[in-house]
Amino acid sequence: MRWRSRLAVLATSLLLGASIAAAQSPAVESDARLASVRGRLDAALEAARRGGLPEEWLRAKIAEGLSKRVPPPLIAAAVEALGQRMRAADAMVRDLGPARGRR
Repeated sequence: MRWRSRLAVLATSLLLGASIAAAQSPAVESDARLASVRGRLDAALEAARRGGLPEEWLRAKIAEGLSKRVPPPLIAAAVEALGQRMRAADAMVRDLGPARGRR
């Protein structure tokens, strides 16, 4: 039974490593399968770049969608939603910034 657990951990590690490697590559968003939503993805990545937010998270979401064979419109929607959540969280942290030190 232990060998099954080890095999599962190894398989998970390999898949995660491949996903991370794909996410770190700027070519992820240039995958031909994403042609129909390229503009939406480029806009989301540009918004993250302008806001100083980690584009790698968006690229990881793109890579995850591609690896799971998710339809491109759903990948774009997930990337846009993640970008919105990142911007909202960043705004909240910025609003809390000066008040954090006070008690």
